[in-house]
Amino acid sequence: MRENTKDKVRRCARSAPALLLVLGGSLLGAPAIAQSQQQTEVQQAIDALWVQAGKLDVDQSFGVSVPNEAGFYVLDGQVVWLREDTLALYRETFGAASKNDINMTDERITVLAEDLALYVAAGSYNMEDASGASMGSGPMALTIIMKKDHDVWKILHLHQSFPAMN
Repeated sequence: MRENTKDKVRRCARSAPALLLVLGGSLLGAPAIAQSQQQTEVQQAIDALWVQAGKLDVDQSFGVSVPNEAGFYVLDGQVVWLREDTLALYRETFGAASKNDINMTDERITVLAEDLALYVAAGSYNMEDASGASMGSGPMALTIIMKKDHDVWKILHLHQSFPAMN
């Protein structure tokens, strides 16, 4: 059975501001002296992501990901879309929303290499349409691999978990 647009939007809203992409790189470990600066840079990149997702700007949100046309998105344990299909769905979802609040309350960054870091966080989200009706809200947890690409920290891989949805 083909999924209708409303169901797609609701399912995608559960995972907003999901980005995607395939994990790669080496885990060599960064010198301790550089880790504090790298953690600060990664946190700034993540903060910018939440700002763009809050503005419902799909192109800017996906703009902080490493370009990869072979990327994929996983939802509820299944590979669902290729990257371009995911972008189209998020444009549709963000287009239907008027509010996307993301509040991360517990964030941790581990520097894995000079150009590779792990971000793990827990928090909550609330997305509403123009009438104020909920498109999804509740707790969420994130794991993001960040890769420094031409002096800019970008998302290489992102996984989101939504244990409950209101």
